[in-house]
Amino acid sequence: MVSTSEQIMEYFKDAGVVYQHFPPEDEQFGFFDQQIENMARTILLRIDNRYAILVSSVLEQVNYSRMRQVLGAGSVVPATEEECRKLFPECDSTALPVLDCLYEMRVYCSKKILSQSSISFNPGTHDEVLSISIDDFVKLGRPVIGEFTDYPGDFQEIW
Repeated sequence: MVSTSEQIMEYFKDAGVVYQHFPPEDEQFGFFDQQIENMARTILLRIDNRYAILVSSVLEQVNYSRMRQVLGAGSVVPATEEECRKLFPECDSTALPVLDCLYEMRVYCSKKILSQSSISFNPGTHDEVLSISIDDFVKLGRPVIGEFTDYPGDFQEIW
């Protein structure tokens, strides 16, 4: 069986996208712990009972109330880990890919993450990191971009 990571890299090759792949044995893998602002996270959401993926930096906190208002939705709630396992059995529940190419789910993206030149993410597993340009992410992922999160600088207290 082909891994999610391999499927994404094949998709990148077919699309002519330049990417970097960092398996855990790569000496730069630990670099991402220090460059955490470039690291994206994905959250599986239920928006009015339809599943979607939200992409943000790991430093952002989802503002579910604001997201509901911006989208004009009745409800926006995080999916459970059990739902993640059912929908993405081949992925670690908190390492969902940032693109809709494999799952045909709507992708939402915080504006903050777009201020970076590249986006790094776990491709279905915490054991690897892929990195592509923000421009390629927007072109391939076709995310709906909005003010869906709060950033530590937005808070009185930094967590």
